[in-house]
This record gives sequence, C-alpha cells and structure tokens, in this order.
Amino acid sequence: MTTFTTSLDKFHKITTILLLLILIVVFIPSILSVPAEAQYTIKFTGILIVCLLVITYLLRPKNYSVSSDKLLIHRMIGNIEIDRNNIQSVQEIDESQVKNSTRTFGVGGFFGSFGKFWNSKLGNMTWYITRKNNFVLVETKDQKKIVLTPDRPAEFVAFLKR
Repeated sequence: MTTFTTSLDKFHKITTILLLLILIVVFIPSILSVPAEAQYTIKFTGILIVCLLVITYLLRPKNYSVSSDKLLIHRMIGNIEIDRNNIQSVQEIDESQVKNSTRTFGVGGFFGSFGKFWNSKLGNMTWYITRKNNFVLVETKDQKKIVLTPDRPAEFVAFLKR
C-alpha cells in the first residue's frame, strides 16, 4: 500500500484559524454578558458548536492510499474505500473545472473542503480536498465523481493508473 499526503494550503489554514478566532471572540463575550436566565441557551449553543467542530475535524481527509485493490481516503473516523475495479478514469484537472462549484452538503474551508458539491461543468461531485490546487478527478463506473488533492498529483494519478 502506498500513501499519498494531502496538506492544508494557505487558504484552508487561514480559514480554519479565522473561524476559530471568530467563534472565540464572539462566543466568550456572549457568555459573560448574557443574563443568567439565558445562560443555558448560550451553553447549549457552545456545546453544539464544539461538537460540530470536533466532528468536522474527525471527518477531514488526512491522506490517501492506494493498494492493489482499493483507493482509500483516510479520515480519523469513517475511511472511504473505493474499489479500484470500479474506477473508470483518473486524471489531473485544473482549477477552472471546479471553480464556481456550489456546496450542496458539506464543509467549505474548515480543515479542508469535503462533502457534496456541484457545478455546471462536472455536475455532482464529492470532494475530499485540503487545498485549492493539485486537483485529481476520479470517476467511477457508477457515474460518481470524486475530487481529491494529493500533494503530488502526477505521481498519484500515475500510480492509480497502473
């Protein structure tokens, strides 16, 4: 099994840090300034936000690996397995093919961008990306499109095509 790293680019790092800072700057003063009768609502909201942040962190793509029979997208919980026999094509694509995509259900910028996306060029896609470059499109025989961003896309594509 060969593993391919995927690291956060500057955009995703800054987005993650800014979102965390905004949550801290907005939420902590709210806790301190809210009347006692509203404290439960604020605490519940805080717990909910922390839970969502933890779930997002656990579902982010960590790296990809390719074995003789599977492409694996590694996450802290719920790895994604794609049978290599089900892969119809794999190719590097440029940013213009995923530009102006709409997130239909997923995360867009916090620890990466992952989930369901759509645009007029590629239609429905599932993203497991951590950067805004190095795009690789994997199309399966059952018409699914998966977008990945390995740090070494050419090597990743060549290895998958073997």
